[in-house]
Amino acid sequence: MPGPAGGMAIGPLMADVLQASATAAGLAQVPAANCATALGLSGVSVSVMATGDSVELIWYAGTDELGVAVEDLQFTIGEGPTLDAARHGRGVLESDLAQLPPVRWPLFLPEALLTGVAALFSFPLRIGAIRLGVFTGYRTRPGPLSAQQLRDALAFMDRAILLLLCARPGAEVTTVGSPTWTPCIAPRFTRPPACSPNASGSPSTRPLSGSGRTPSATAGPSWTRPATSSTAARGGDPLARGAASPTTGSGAGVIVPGNGRRHR
Repeated sequence: MPGPAGGMAIGPLMADVLQASATAAGLAQVPAANCATALGLSGVSVSVMATGDSVELIWYAGTDELGVAVEDLQFTIGEGPTLDAARHGRGVLESDLAQLPPVRWPLFLPEALLTGVAALFSFPLRIGAIRLGVFTGYRTRPGPLSAQQLRDALAFMDRAILLLLCARPGAEVTTVGSPTWTPCIAPRFTRPPACSPNASGSPSTRPLSGSGRTPSATAGPSWTRPATSSTAARGGDPLARGAASPTTGSGAGVIVPGNGRRHR
């Protein structure tokens, strides 16, 4: 499959993800687990810009407890790669968290290492100066993204931006062909709808709330900290996405805003 703007070819797994999402009405119809597999990652997520520089987690695989835990850590502590990408509009690619110096993220880093996450990659979703959100992926083993994985990530980000732009405000359905959803014709940003599968497998939905959300003690899957700990030093690899140089160093999608996961 040809790459964006006539570039290098997209990998076959990502080509399948993009083809399957071609008629999707929103990110809820795109399986996050398939995207993660195509990129060689343990998990991926999308957070959208909320009030000011804060972001809100809206899309991830329903079984990705570790990814949610890492995003929640950033919300609680107020620092981390997703927040840096949102605030500065640059890619944050850290291929080995254990090799970062403690000053990189003095509060977030030791807690993130305890979860078992080894590498984090965050990319701003933006059109020019307009910041829409952040696409973040993680691995439980260290190592940079390959050139092919970077190309595939950029291709998926283009699709994610389109799906965010196509979302109609107040829509509360996730079925292609619903009268409250239409394919995007002219790019116009609106906050995407909120939806999550309930226990029976059918979608349950909630609209995004306004400002003033507080963390929920019951939101999201539970996570227990392992008994071991790690120290931090530095490493990684760079990538810029639609801006100046980046901060360098080394099933179906679930859209669940309204759950207290807003990162400041």
